[in-house]
Amino acid sequence: MAGYEKANSSGAGASSQAILARNLLVAGKLTEAQSAVAKAAALVRKSTGEPFRYEVSFADGRVKAKSGKTFEALSELDATLSSTRKFGYRLYEYQARFAIGEIELWSGSPSAHDRLTALEKDARDDGAFLIANLARDLLTQTSAKAKTP
Repeated sequence: MAGYEKANSSGAGASSQAILARNLLVAGKLTEAQSAVAKAAALVRKSTGEPFRYEVSFADGRVKAKSGKTFEALSELDATLSSTRKFGYRLYEYQARFAIGEIELWSGSPSAHDRLTALEKDARDDGAFLIANLARDLLTQTSAKAKTP
């Protein structure tokens, strides 16, 4: 991370901190993820690129959701989704939709399955196979957990 700071690339630094936050979250290290996303948010304020802001928003939304702030997380991600559509960033739109669907699954929302199914179809039709496969895999994992006694 220090390399980005030396190069004065706040956007890239924000993106790397956002990725770190997401990885820490997956590892169950919520406090560390909160710290990383706070650093990402501070760095992205110095950046001019929308994609960097999206990356930070995706991480921040997930961290907030895992911190019990689901409504706040979904509100932030809905705003990000609107921005991706406004500026025509289709792949970031799919990532925002995925993050929203993932958080809805975590919170037990009944609309999560339909949202992720629609995302998988839209992404696959548009050639965004990575997101389509992530949505399919998340749905498959959820279905498998639901069937396990």
